[in-house]
Amino acid sequence: MGANTEVVVTVVGSVVLALAGLVVVRRLVPYAVLTDHTAVASAVYATLGVVYGVILGQLVVAAWDDFEEARSAEIAEAASLFDLVRLAEAFPDPQRGELQEAALAYGRAVVGREWAAMERREAPDPVAAAAMDELYRRYAQLAAGPIGGLAPYAASLAELDEMEDARGERLLASLRGLPELMWVVLIAGGAVTVGFSYLFGVENHLAQAVMVAALAATVALLLALVAALDSPFRDPVRVSPDGFERVVERAGETVTPISATPAAGSA
Repeated sequence: MGANTEVVVTVVGSVVLALAGLVVVRRLVPYAVLTDHTAVASAVYATLGVVYGVILGQLVVAAWDDFEEARSAEIAEAASLFDLVRLAEAFPDPQRGELQEAALAYGRAVVGREWAAMERREAPDPVAAAAMDELYRRYAQLAAGPIGGLAPYAASLAELDEMEDARGERLLASLRGLPELMWVVLIAGGAVTVGFSYLFGVENHLAQAVMVAALAATVALLLALVAALDSPFRDPVRVSPDGFERVVERAGETVTPISATPAAGSA
């Protein structure tokens, strides 16, 4: 079952359950009893609806902010990776090719392995982590040599640090999420909010059914939205590795493989 199908099933199921509850209440509670308590129910429901609506609205905004931070981290990390490959052009062979291939190996590991691990909330991937460590090791080896005094080397270290920081933000975004207790409160609060609407004495049953269905669908959709944004690397709304894929593809076209580089002193 696809993610979009799950959302549709959740919303439709919530509406069906809400209408079933309304039917049960209207059959068990006399209409006269409901009309006698409509004024009190209205006052309580106004407070309940506002409190729950504010909480749910704030969570939607917070979840969207976290989603945008995850997407920004992916963009920043991919940009630093590309800059790292381009800056290596200033270095002599074979260091140039080694550094570029190490950077591309990290990009491929992120796209090919770590993104799937983030979808399962199992990041960081050991291969991608090892590729990052290898990048730091290679640059550290060049610090004491003539390359270490070049301006592109200092700029490369700065880009490498920025890439590592963005990677940390991306991994953190893939692991964090709302605590289970918060989900219990949200679902229970939604059920109470919808269920409380049964207590109004509306003479037209169809009109009340439409209002209850609309309320249940709205609450279910907002909860589904929070759930989707709370997992930024999963469908139906997810941060894709498009930036990394473009960088790996574009940089791979310009990088000369080490095996293709002429040996020193060759004709």
